[in-house]
Parts: sequence; structure tokens; C-alpha cells
Amino acid sequence: MGSRFISAVHGHRPHGTALETRFLCSISAPAQSQMQALIDLWDQGHHIVLREELIREVDLILMPPSWWLSTPCPRQPGWWVRTVDSITLTRCLRCSGMVQTSFLDPTSRICQLC
Repeated sequence: MGSRFISAVHGHRPHGTALETRFLCSISAPAQSQMQALIDLWDQGHHIVLREELIREVDLILMPPSWWLSTPCPRQPGWWVRTVDSITLTRCLRCSGMVQTSFLDPTSRICQLC
């Protein structure tokens, strides 16, 4: 994962089989003030600025499992992701999962998994 994602490793322990190890790490999540600044951009209607900020910066964003109901999330509270590009997501009208717009049937607005 590298030092951009993990800022420190505090310890480790064996888990399950002899080939598995669990690590206790600190991740390089944005500071509360940075997260609030990003939320404020959205709340103030600066959606394009927010998009550009997310792509340009190296912030980690937490994406909740409720956005992808059909995809099991192995860890709570969701996935930590770093933005590298942008796509347009919308909710499927049948399963309510978040899907890329290009994966929806243009007429029914239902995703390919449904």
C-alpha cells in the first residue's frame, strides 16, 4: 500500500492460518478540518471545484457499504479510497446500489446486476 496510505504500523499478530498476519496501522486519512473543507465545497454548490480538489490532492475518502448494496464489504465502516479519476455514479432504481451511469440500462435506469 505504501506510505501514502499507511502512515505508521503500530504492531502485528498472527491470525488464522500460519500464512495470515493482522497489522494495527494508522492510515493517512485527511484531518477533520480538511474533511470539513471538502464537505463545505459540496454544501456551497462548488461541485466542480470539489471534483478537481479530490483528483488533485491525495486525500483518502471513506465510501460506505450502503453505496454498493450488492458488493459485500469485508470491513466496517467501508472502503478507504484515493481518487485517481472521476466517473458519474447514480442509484439503480431496482436495487438502490450506486453504479456507474454507463452500467445502467438507459431506458429503465436499472443496473446490469439486476
